[in-house]
Amino acid sequence: MTFNLLTEKTPKDYWSKNHIQSHRLGEEDDWRFKLGSMILQYEPKKVLEFGCNTGRNLKALEELVIQDGVGNWMDLYGIDQNEEAIRNGKKNYVFPGMIHLTIADEKYLDILIKGKSHFDVIFTVSVLDHNYRDDAEKILQKLDALASKALILVEPQHYDHTGLVIEGSMEHLSEDMAPYTFSWDYEMMLPGLEKTEHFPIGTRDWGKYYHLFKKEKE
Repeated sequence: MTFNLLTEKTPKDYWSKNHIQSHRLGEEDDWRFKLGSMILQYEPKKVLEFGCNTGRNLKALEELVIQDGVGNWMDLYGIDQNEEAIRNGKKNYVFPGMIHLTIADEKYLDILIKGKSHFDVIFTVSVLDHNYRDDAEKILQKLDALASKALILVEPQHYDHTGLVIEGSMEHLSEDMAPYTFSWDYEMMLPGLEKTEHFPIGTRDWGKYYHLFKKEKE
């Protein structure tokens, strides 16, 4: 996958303009509903997805809530730095739905922390892997500070033959791996965070590298 090295010199340059997802849920999205079911186990009233793109993961979660019946209303918040993705999501997930989307990056987390905001569950899907290590660690710590019941990550990792995490770029592992995709040892970044299972996403080759991590607060 190619990108413009002159104008997209950093992960933020690239990911703020590229990879806008469809808002529609399809046959390859079973994993999104599996993730949503895990989130609902915490009986949340407020959920935040950091790096939500168009909000498709939140839409899957909303559908699960609706299927579960009346009385389970919750607020599903999503923030993303990609303006076009958020605009597309807002256009398709209309009021009076549960989904609230905001154009913002990691700086917005500081505002939420300063305002003493909290969310029952916070999750990411392939977001921290698109940041340099120091930035990923800072974001992870901020998300942890905002989560009151659980922090859930679905992020890729690469391992050596002994099972140790190989940190660094993952672009060489698959011909359709996106630029600025990294493998980081998230458990080393955040005490209490545990890898719980292999969690492939989608059907493309790069999807096999994903794992699910949790830090439970209660």
